[in-house]
Amino acid sequence: MYWDIGKYLSKKVRSENWGKSIVKEFSQFVQLQLKSIKGFSPQNIWRMKQFYETYADNEKLSPLVRELSWTINLIILVAAKTDEEREFYLLVADKNKYSKRELQRQIESGLYKE
Repeated sequence: MYWDIGKYLSKKVRSENWGKSIVKEFSQFVQLQLKSIKGFSPQNIWRMKQFYETYADNEKLSPLVRELSWTINLIILVAAKTDEEREFYLLVADKNKYSKRELQRQIESGLYKE
């Protein structure tokens, strides 16, 4: 779902020049229509766009992100600076079934740099 929303938003930004006000309206619409679903703040919707654009053209990483939760993906997206670092944390998080806290601990400890 996050992938699809990011893809949709990415296309709308490019083709129709969607900006902050439209995304805010989109966020409000989703929150009104789907009251039981959380996580659709304007900031999170922009993250979905970033998520899609980061992985869309990367055939190696895009299948990996679909195996992990949005929270885990978001932590890696924000913390990792290169595709290699993202790949490392995606693989490690999937293999070890890291919780959010454990992944954050591993990133903060510099596991990738070891």
